[in-house]
Order: sequence, then C-alpha cells, then structure tokens
Amino acid sequence: MPEPSLLGDSDALNMACPQEAAAGLAAELPPGPVLELCCGVGGLTRELARAGRRVLAVDKDCSRLKANRANLAALGLEGQVSHLCCDLRRPALRTPASAAPFAACLLDPDWSPPGKPPDQWVSRLKDMSPPADDLIGLAFAFSPLVLIRLPRFFDPECFEVLPFRCTSSEVGGGGERWHWLALRGA
Repeated sequence: MPEPSLLGDSDALNMACPQEAAAGLAAELPPGPVLELCCGVGGLTRELARAGRRVLAVDKDCSRLKANRANLAALGLEGQVSHLCCDLRRPALRTPASAAPFAACLLDPDWSPPGKPPDQWVSRLKDMSPPADDLIGLAFAFSPLVLIRLPRFFDPECFEVLPFRCTSSEVGGGGERWHWLALRGA
C-alpha cells in the first residue's frame, strides 16, 4: 500500500520535512520523548511517531495541527503524539521544576515568508519571527539537546552570538534543504 500523502496548505507542505530526511533524523535521536516546536502538518512528526517516539507537537497554527493529526491518523499513529496549539512568543509551556523532561527538542521553524521559495529564506536567527535564538532558549528549558533545521543559505556566524553556551554539530541530511544543527547545553 503506498504511503499516504501529507495533507495541508501549500506553504506548509513546501516546508514539511520529507519522509527520508525525517526518518534519518528520528533514527539519530537518543531514546525518550521528543518536544517538536513548529511542527506544522507533521512531516517530521509522523516519522518520530513511526519510530516509536512519544511526541509533544506544538504549532501556532491550529489548521496545521489539525492536518498533523489527520496525517498521523492515516497511518494509525495518532496515539503516539499529543498536540498543543500556542504562539511560542507567548508560550503556554512552562519550564519544568526538575530535570528537562524531553530527550530532545526539535525546532523546524519557518525560515521563509509565506509563498516564498527557499532561495528567499532568511539567513539570520534574529530575522525570523519569532527570533530563532528565542526559540532555542525556550527549547533548552525542556531538553539538554536542541536540534534546529537550518535553511539552505544559513549564516553560521549567527551561532557565535547566542545568549547561552552550547556546542554544535551537524546531523541528518536529506538534500540541500534539510540540514539539522544539534545544540547541546554546555
């Protein structure tokens, strides 16, 4: 039986992580639950669930979360994932009182304005909305391992000015559009 196509609006589908790249990343993560911020319609979410991960998938667009749920249901994976609709500029998530509860936090932010092709993506963290360095800071409150998808035309000097200490390494692949940078709290 062929893989069901992802459901969602055209901008979301353009940004969704392809199956091969998502599966490769899911296989590289340490064991444990995953927090996925900016999950969109669920290209990555469904591969995390397929790999047996418990996932908290967060996005500010309720219609994209609805598509995310439908994409999981098409594969019988909806039991693996909880969803939260919130704007990460005013997060409904609270910092845990004890140790970080997630093995990894994945950030797949929108590097491009709606309808713009990848060659028009922003290349600096501060140019995103919300700023990616704010998202990374939020993610570190929930996990010592944060992975952020980088755009094709990324300025690596952006990470020299982060307001927190971390080490980084590139992981995953999946073509020139799907590079992930792993940040570990230092």
